[in-house]
Amino acid sequence: MTRAPIRLFAVILAIQALILVGMSIGRETTLLRDDTVILQTVPVDPRDLLRGDFVVLRYEISSLSVSQANPGDTVFVELVEDSDGQWVAAGADTSINPDWDRFIRGTQISEGNIEYGIEAYFVPEGRGLEIERAQDVDVVVALDEGGNAVIKEIIVDGNVWD
Repeated sequence: MTRAPIRLFAVILAIQALILVGMSIGRETTLLRDDTVILQTVPVDPRDLLRGDFVVLRYEISSLSVSQANPGDTVFVELVEDSDGQWVAAGADTSINPDWDRFIRGTQISEGNIEYGIEAYFVPEGRGLEIERAQDVDVVVALDEGGNAVIKEIIVDGNVWD
């Protein structure tokens, strides 16, 4: 009888560990993919007293209107590379167009405002202002096959930021 509670505890512990591993595998798999894009950003708000230093990033592709989408709806934005190597929006819809080569998945927050889940980037204590004061901030974003995005690295004034 004393082994049953120990086994139950071990099973519960194993399930919790598997859940944590599963949550991180999706993001890590996306980061390992070669499918990346560079997005132009406009950084704002470098600090939050409760969460530490982080940069809130606003992307040029965040200011789009998807007329048939309501707040909270999932939207897909087609990305094409411009002559400067930046990826810009070429179209947007509530479903994936099979003709699109690259796209990013987001959520329409309001008319003309889309979020992609890559708007916050945590930085070491005291370094948030470096990004905020930079003249040119780009973000290298890894995309999975569903258009989900993960920040891979930040480029500040032409140099990879670390």
